Amino acid sequence: MSITYDHEVILTEDIFHIISADTEFYNFIATERIYIAMDHIVVKEDQERFRQQCLKADGSNFFVRLYDKYDKVVLFFACVVPAPLPEQLLMRLVNIEKIVEQGSFYRDMTLAQADILKLYGDRFFIYDPKKDTLDIISYDGRWEEGNPIPLDKVQDKLLSATPEDKQNAVYGFIHSLRSGEIEFHYSIESDCFGFGGAKNTEIAGTSRIKEGKHVRTTGFIHSGGAVNPARKQVQIDALTGLIAKNDITNMAIEDINVKKRKDITICVIDVDNFKKVNDTYGHMEGDEVLKTVASIMKEQVGNSGKVGRIGGDEFFVIFYDADDMEHMRGRLRSIKNMVNATYPGGNGKVPVTLSFGCAAYPKDADNFEDLFKLADFAVYRAKEKGRNRYIIYDKEKHGTLEEIKSKSNAIARIDNRGNKTTGDIICQLMTRVAFDATYNLDKLLDDMVVSLNIQRIMLYEGENPKVVKMAGERRPTEDVLSANADYVSDADFLHGLKKYTSLELDEGQDHIQLGLINDVHFFEDKSPIVYRKMENLEIQSLLEMRFVSESGIPRILSLQSVQKRVTWNDSNKELYKLLALIVAKY
Repeated sequence: MSITYDHEVILTEDIFHIISADTEFYNFIATERIYIAMDHIVVKEDQERFRQQCLKADGSNFFVRLYDKYDKVVLFFACVVPAPLPEQLLMRLVNIEKIVEQGSFYRDMTLAQADILKLYGDRFFIYDPKKDTLDIISYDGRWEEGNPIPLDKVQDKLLSATPEDKQNAVYGFIHSLRSGEIEFHYSIESDCFGFGGAKNTEIAGTSRIKEGKHVRTTGFIHSGGAVNPARKQVQIDALTGLIAKNDITNMAIEDINVKKRKDITICVIDVDNFKKVNDTYGHMEGDEVLKTVASIMKEQVGNSGKVGRIGGDEFFVIFYDADDMEHMRGRLRSIKNMVNATYPGGNGKVPVTLSFGCAAYPKDADNFEDLFKLADFAVYRAKEKGRNRYIIYDKEKHGTLEEIKSKSNAIARIDNRGNKTTGDIICQLMTRVAFDATYNLDKLLDDMVVSLNIQRIMLYEGENPKVVKMAGERRPTEDVLSANADYVSDADFLHGLKKYTSLELDEGQDHIQLGLINDVHFFEDKSPIVYRKMENLEIQSLLEMRFVSESGIPRILSLQSVQKRVTWNDSNKELYKLLALIVAKY
């Protein structure tokens, strides 16, 4: 018998500290902290057994007592197995008290459902995609399970009992089972299952997708009643198993604009710097990351909402009954931490992080279109602040809807969803600089970082260059900057830049000196001082432009990869020069 666990907790392999957990477990222990020792949670008498089970990590089941946030002792059924990542363990927990409390409730619910099936003469079915079999179950004072039937035989039986001109619905039903459609409904003008001579048969079902795989499909069969046209089938994203863009958007529009369902929060979620995953490992690895991230989202959202994919690396969630913002933060934090723990980076691996933007109906806006603008704005702010974070729109912090709309041309992301070329993006930046009086230099640098997937930008000014602006990730502190940023004036650096780079460092007609270093280790032997300063600034590779602004100020625009090395494309040198020309306008 398979067990449905209440909680999944990721632990360090050595001292069993919590790295990540689901939202409800964090609520159970009432802390947001990571690396909290399980010793603080496990009852003292159970600690030795708990440690032994963690050391074995063989998936065997055991009982353990944990303290909740009220210091009440709660009994759990547990097992520990190796986590997908090295030096980590995965602990699964089932709350025994919860099972006891829910036992009678589920028994009553099951009997109530059985009475409804009996009242209408319905059956329900379970489709097993691994075995490709259909099991039809009825209730008549007791449950009667049929023998699972191979789906090919089910199809033959249904076709033989259905007029030829009505058989498309049969083929549709079989296809929906095998393809794992999230929701489907068919009307067949025959008693194709032979349940009682009725003229019509209604079939409805829903599929369960876990970790991108079709687990099972369940539904009911009703004989009799009027034939209703089949509802529009929910389209499923083929890669992730989530609801496709058009349908998840339409669901939100219907819930907000039509049904006006209260206490909905929508959330736009971007995978940060996803291009790096594809560039480093290829699209196959990138697809696996998207499937895993989608699975984590779906598991954490559960029955409290719906999850869809609306772009290459962009997801959309509708949260229901989301009036408690603190609980909402817990849900988002859980998704973020689970993804961080699954793809932490290191050892040549690219870390995977998420940026979230949320807005609530009807608190923040009274229609879907405005609500989506606010959520999209919040994602932009999350990326602007360094990514790997969630931002829930707040009028006091972020401005009114009208203010955000009025400056939307200046703050909207320049297609960081990957639909435009580098040239397209640079042209759009030039247009903003030329025609938008509110578009300042800080905003320009931030948009370069986000839209062109640059990790960090430093802008130097003066005859003795000093850093005056920064944008992007891992900005150094003032003391680190003052002690190391002067490497740009070092004669060894200038000599190495001219010798190493495949681009010209001499002035061209546009008076822009362009150079790149694709690996700073070039300086490790040539100039240890320069190398140490660049290492202190965490620079792995860089591309820089030296020029004079239109107001006569000498400048250096330094595009840098930090922590993880990026190889710059020297075939784009004319486009890089355009960036310098844009910055020179200020």
